[in-house]
Amino acid sequence: MIAALLFVGCAGTEEQEIDSAEEQIEVENQETQSEETTRVKRDSIHPEAPVQMATFSGSWFQVEYPNDFIASPTSPIDVFGDYEFVETDEARFTSPDGTVEFFVFSPQWSGDPIDYLVEQENEKTVDQSEEKANSDDPFAVSHHWVTYEDKEGKYTRSYHSLMTESTHHVFGVKYTNRKMYERYKAAYLAFKKSLQQFAD
Repeated sequence: MIAALLFVGCAGTEEQEIDSAEEQIEVENQETQSEETTRVKRDSIHPEAPVQMATFSGSWFQVEYPNDFIASPTSPIDVFGDYEFVETDEARFTSPDGTVEFFVFSPQWSGDPIDYLVEQENEKTVDQSEEKANSDDPFAVSHHWVTYEDKEGKYTRSYHSLMTESTHHVFGVKYTNRKMYERYKAAYLAFKKSLQQFAD
């Protein structure tokens, strides 16, 4: 039987004042749930209404994303008991206008995403930082933040890697310009907080 465990590794470490998109996201992540809910309503695609969320079920995780975003992949589909899911450890969610993309990697235990952590040929690294966990605590979380930019200025891409001795999770956001990032920032925070990780 699969038991759901709420993944809480995102909170409690973002005290740095580094000028990058992902760091600003993490500072916002320290705010209360009620403040975030208000912000989602204010900064949503339709400012007069709260963002409606859909649920994506992967092999070992579930995450909520804006329901007008396009999720990928959508197959292959498998079923375990009453749990229907896409057989994947990672997924992407793209806004209707194609200007913003969310990313999540959430395997059962450890591992790396296929290519998301790698600087691509058309990219340059503009910022990175890390916070290492206490090596005496196998459950402590190490954080790594990286921001890439397309060399022609077509987009910015940031990721946040969270790793313990036996697990690895990655969140990412890609956007064509700062205005689009600000437009979807609250939805991205809600996306990160919604992740649920499953175990045997």
